Amino acid sequence: MDIQSATPLRFRATTLPPPISSRRKSQCILLVEDNELDAHLIKVFLSHVESDPAGDFKLHWVQTLKDALDWLDTYSVDVILLDLNLSDSEGLQTLSSLRAVVRDKPVVVLTGQHDPEIGTQAIRHGAQDYLCKNEAMGEHLVRSLRFALERIKRQRFEFELSGAGLIQNAILTQSLPQLPGLDLAACYEPAGAVAGDFYDFIPLHDNTMAMILGDVSGKGLGPALLMAETRGMLRSVLEWEQDPGQVLTKINSLISTDCIQGAFVTLFLAIVSPADRKVDFAAAGHEGYLLDQYGRPKSRLAGSDPPLGIQDNHAYYSKTITSLDHGDQLFCCTDGITEGFQREKREFFGMDRVFEVIQSNQQTSLKSMLNQLFDSVKHFRDYRHDDMTAAVVRLNP
Repeated sequence: MDIQSATPLRFRATTLPPPISSRRKSQCILLVEDNELDAHLIKVFLSHVESDPAGDFKLHWVQTLKDALDWLDTYSVDVILLDLNLSDSEGLQTLSSLRAVVRDKPVVVLTGQHDPEIGTQAIRHGAQDYLCKNEAMGEHLVRSLRFALERIKRQRFEFELSGAGLIQNAILTQSLPQLPGLDLAACYEPAGAVAGDFYDFIPLHDNTMAMILGDVSGKGLGPALLMAETRGMLRSVLEWEQDPGQVLTKINSLISTDCIQGAFVTLFLAIVSPADRKVDFAAAGHEGYLLDQYGRPKSRLAGSDPPLGIQDNHAYYSKTITSLDHGDQLFCCTDGITEGFQREKREFFGMDRVFEVIQSNQQTSLKSMLNQLFDSVKHFRDYRHDDMTAAVVRLNP
C-alpha cells in the first residue's frame, strides 16, 4: 500500500500487486502523525494486513494539523487517524479543530498514553474510536478503522432516515380540510423512523371529498418512498378523475413498473358526497366499514380486487352505497391495529375490539375516539408490531 505524503518521507512505499477485481475499492486513510517512526510502523502494519471483502487501506501521511486541513481542503478521505499531540496542536483541541472543519468524516484518535478518560472525552468530542499507539500496531487498528467506517455509514443513514421521517410526519399530520356536512379525523403512528402507512383527505368538486388509506408492504425507507409516490399520484389523478375504480386502475398501471418484486400497496379509496348522502368506493386489497351513528357496523366495504402493483393490467371497479343516514361513519384502519398481538393469550386485537372501542367512545370527538383506539391497541399488544393508521369520516347529524 503506497503512502502519499505532504512532507517527504525517508522510507520507500511498499509495492502492491494489481487490485483484485472482486475486491471493493481501497479505503483512503489520512494519518496525521508527527512521529516518522510511528507513521512508518503503522504503514508497514497496514501493508501486511490480509485483504478481505471489506477492502484494502490506502494511506496518506501528514505531520501537522495545518497540513491535514490543507490536504482535506483538496482531497477526499474515508477515515482520519489522528495523533492528538502534534507540533502545532495538542490534546483534545487537535480533535476539536479538525472536527470544526471536517464533520462528516470518521476520526480514530491516537495517543501515546493509555488514558481511558482521554478516550472518553475524545468520543464526546466526535471521535469514532480511541487507540493508544501500542494498540495501533496490531489488529486493534484494523478493527477500529473498519468499525469507524461502518459506524459513520450507519449514522449517516439514520440521520437521513430521521429526516425522511420528519418530512413524512409533517405531511401526514397537517391540518385536515374543513368541509360542510362532514367531520374528519385521522391518527397515525409509525413503528419506526418512517412508515409505509398513509392516509389523505382531498376536497374535490361539488363539496365531495376523497378519503384514502393505504399500506405499503415491507418496512423501511423503500416502502416509505413508494408511499410518498403513491400518495402524490393519487392527488394528481384525482384532479381529473373521480371514479374510484378508474383512479385505482390508473395508479396501478403507474406503480406496477416501480414496485420491486414482492412489493405492493393495499389501498381503500372512497369519494364521499354529503349532499347526496352516498359513498363511491374502490378497494385494492383493503377494506373499510360503514358504521351507524352509534359506531355499530352496517356494511363491510370490500371487494375482490388485488393490491396495487401486482397485476399491471388489472381493471378496478367502483361500488356505491346510497341513502346514508345522518351520523353514519366511514371508518378504515391498517393491519397494525387489528394485528396487534398478545403472546400470552395468542390473540390478535381484531376488528371486534376495534368496534367495541369505537362504540364506547361515541360521546367524544372523532380524534379522541381514535386516540383511545390507539391506546387500547398499545395496552393490549406485547410489543411494537407495525405502523398504525386509522381514518374516519362522519356525516354531520
